[in-house]
Amino acid sequence: MEAVSLQCRAAYEAVQQQLRAGRFGEAALACKALCERFPGFVGGWEAGSFIAQRLGNLPKALEYIERALTLEPDLPLLHLRKARVLLQLSRHEEARRIAQAVEALTGDDAAVVAQVAAFHTAADDHAAALPLYRRARALDPGNAGVCFNLASTERFLGHIDEAEAAYEAGLKLKPGNHEARYLRAGLRRQTPERNHIAELEACLAAVGANWQGESQLCYALAKEYEDLGDYAKSFAALKRAGASRRAHMRYDVADDEAAIDAIIASFGPFAAGATAGHPSDEPIFVLGLPRTGTTLVERILASHPQVSSAGELNHFAIEMTRAVQPPGAAPMDKLQMIAASTSIDFAALGERYVASTRPLTGHRAHFIDKMPLNYLYCGLIARALPNARIVELVRHPLDACLSMYKQLFTLAYPFSYDLDDLGRYYLAYLRLMNHWHRTMPGRILRVRYEDVVADQRGQTARLLEHCGLPWDDACLSFERNASASTTASAVQVRQKLYGSAVGRWTHYAEYLVPLAERIHASPDYRAAGLGYEW
Repeated sequence: MEAVSLQCRAAYEAVQQQLRAGRFGEAALACKALCERFPGFVGGWEAGSFIAQRLGNLPKALEYIERALTLEPDLPLLHLRKARVLLQLSRHEEARRIAQAVEALTGDDAAVVAQVAAFHTAADDHAAALPLYRRARALDPGNAGVCFNLASTERFLGHIDEAEAAYEAGLKLKPGNHEARYLRAGLRRQTPERNHIAELEACLAAVGANWQGESQLCYALAKEYEDLGDYAKSFAALKRAGASRRAHMRYDVADDEAAIDAIIASFGPFAAGATAGHPSDEPIFVLGLPRTGTTLVERILASHPQVSSAGELNHFAIEMTRAVQPPGAAPMDKLQMIAASTSIDFAALGERYVASTRPLTGHRAHFIDKMPLNYLYCGLIARALPNARIVELVRHPLDACLSMYKQLFTLAYPFSYDLDDLGRYYLAYLRLMNHWHRTMPGRILRVRYEDVVADQRGQTARLLEHCGLPWDDACLSFERNASASTTASAVQVRQKLYGSAVGRWTHYAEYLVPLAERIHASPDYRAAGLGYEW
């Protein structure tokens, strides 16, 4: 038995080595062999569930975790892993029942309390996660990870002082977490009397070969330099941050340009044609490039008593992918999927999309899906959901591009770290939106961020009219909306409407000349008719 135990541990360690190296395909094969050889070892089935989940094979992830639970039915963390898999499978009610059962039995086990909180975070229920993270921290004050998760949750809910205190506590325990320094910098406007520049510069000098830390520290410094009005240092930090991040990415903007051109070619007369899609009028899609005011408009609309916000959902893209490429079908590349998406069952797509949003939606007459990337699917949305409303946000091109360039995104928007990539993608975006407006006139309401700032009441009335909603004064006080915001604008939406972000690009004008010339000379920009003077 001891020899078998040693062999089992060695096989399990081989799986973990593949995971640490990020080789999930190899880890899956090693884990499959581990489970076949040692079917009574619960750790193998648990690891297999994790790996399958990361690879997107959710049915297999569920199968593996259920096998683990047959071996150890009383382990709460296994039940929580099952709940997380069910959540991804859109089986929300089952997932919540499991999490609630675990929560009722957690006692004073800080690790389990923190994992229940993490489940609620994954379910976008940050109000439920908050007291659990606070409790976990009280039970285990030396756990830096709990401090950082608590800080993020406080931030999402608009508790700025509490978020800052939690970041500081976490950094005392784990000073090498430079992402926390980046997030802390964005909590408030820094001043000459109160800032972290000396600390950040010292950390940057010692960061060595840690390119992720270098990028995070440079973004933090760029934010704090800008707050203090030192725009030359701010842009230098931004340039270093973006270059560091871009150098470690596999990305070619030409692939995105080709995909957008393929969408335009595929969805011409199709997008303008008659449709018999799913009749629901619940969805309101707020879309556009990131950092253009989509969160602001979301909060305005979600302040209406008939509207709730479901956040940035990837549900439409997921359901479209399932329609185009059913389980077991041969994998397609991006261009093949675009071509195939023109001939799917659109009514079924719309129905599945609305169903997939439950129970995040459904308690009010309308819900907002604020996934910016839904601009890629406007033709599909119009066909699948002919009664859904669509709102597009735009902003001055240089403010839009600069704001994206200044943001460290987690995974999305790889074009945002290089100004040349940004310029090319921005123009491809305009080319696509010009196509949608041309082929579906009146279907999409275009709103300029600057107009909302200049005429909040007038633009709010315009938004409500487009969405078929009666006037409500609450929409003018969006900053009072207590619901969570998990976007990069989570701090800004807690403030009254302000105009200081309008024209911010002028502080960096000398560094943006090539970008400005590219955009200004483009026929795609001229065709958009955005009306900006520059």
